[in-house]
Amino acid sequence: MRRARKKRGWTQETLAVRAGINRVTLGEYENGRLSPQPRRVAQIAKALEMPVRSLIAIDHRAASLADYRGRSGLSQTDAAAQLGISSTKWGALERGAQAPTDEEWARIANITGENEQRLRAAWKRTRRRIHGV
Repeated sequence: MRRARKKRGWTQETLAVRAGINRVTLGEYENGRLSPQPRRVAQIAKALEMPVRSLIAIDHRAASLADYRGRSGLSQTDAAAQLGISSTKWGALERGAQAPTDEEWARIANITGENEQRLRAAWKRTRRRIHGV
């Protein structure tokens, strides 16, 4: 985030105003003292005119479905709405308590911009970690 802002020659104040957020909060994000919610990351990415995913580094070997959702700038509610399911069901998918259908996997890949196989692997990791399955 800081690197992208500085590359444009912007101050924190400039980015904060363009993103519609508080400058102090932006500073906390840049310094790692606060983690922005997905919608906030999306606001910042939009102000920087770059994809959300370019602001969020992710270790694909350890990532969860929730990580990929967040990396796409979506809240659980937003993701559920785009997928056409309830937030409760989306939560169950993220916890590995329920498996998405093949059609849902394709739609999840579409809304997150991620590879379907990578998403399936993330779901399986979560299921093993939480449910021991």
